[in-house]
Amino acid sequence: DANTLCPGLSELSCHSKVNSFGRALCSYNVYDKTCFAVVPIRGDKGSGTFDDGYDEAEEEAEDEIHEIYNLIGILSGAVCILIVFMVIAFTCCSKKKENEETMAGLEENVRKAS
Repeated sequence: DANTLCPGLSELSCHSKVNSFGRALCSYNVYDKTCFAVVPIRGDKGSGTFDDGYDEAEEEAEDEIHEIYNLIGILSGAVCILIVFMVIAFTCCSKKKENEETMAGLEENVRKAS
């Protein structure tokens, strides 16, 4: 057990304590001049070294970014479609108003001619 193995070791002996995978069992505090046990724990993003959790979090962040880009693309498309419909509606309304004014002018001319 690393908790009983590490206390009281010298700095050199402390750094030399590793498991069969080459991972440190002990670490040395140079300020206190004490050796203490290194206890691996399982975190939210996985277990193992810092790199495992960092890589997992980085992949998760990239997935979220892609989801946000997809959402932005969909919303941008919807806004473009709304703008096109508004332009078409405005064009139709102005032509209708223009046609009504033309018809009113023609009817007035017909009345004057009669």
